[in-house]
Amino acid sequence: MGRGISSVLVSGLMAHPEYLTEDFGEAEELPLPQLRLQLSKAGSGSRALSLSHWLCDGLCGRHLPETALYMARRMSVRRMTRTQALLILSYAEMFTLAGLSLEHAFRDVSLNDRLPGELPVYLCGRGSLIFATMDEATRWQLTRFLRVAMSPRHPSQSLPVSLLP
Repeated sequence: MGRGISSVLVSGLMAHPEYLTEDFGEAEELPLPQLRLQLSKAGSGSRALSLSHWLCDGLCGRHLPETALYMARRMSVRRMTRTQALLILSYAEMFTLAGLSLEHAFRDVSLNDRLPGELPVYLCGRGSLIFATMDEATRWQLTRFLRVAMSPRHPSQSLPVSLLP
């Protein structure tokens, strides 16, 4: 079973936990020393890996306002954090896969006549909370990945993204 957005962060940061310092400095309000330590040990055992997931989940949950503020400050000077890059890449992949799934449904004769003109796409959990903190232009650019694998003839022309906590 996956662990959502925390899995993206753990897998992306465990080889280089020092990136957290580059991204967030020594932000005292974030559990960075503990997270760096657990990420550095995550490959050696399930306890460290579980703690890494729990701490990354905290960055996306209870520490989200601080995390989002640090990332927004970096973006305001046109410098993306590595954490942001991991998140943006994961959203782009997820939206591309969703669009690919919709295209497969369109090509399936038993399903294609059931596809509506408007088909909402839902993001939920911590991933939706982080997505909501991104600026509107970034969110719009990411949702364009829904159409990358879809035929222009696809019946679902409207794919509004809805966020569920």
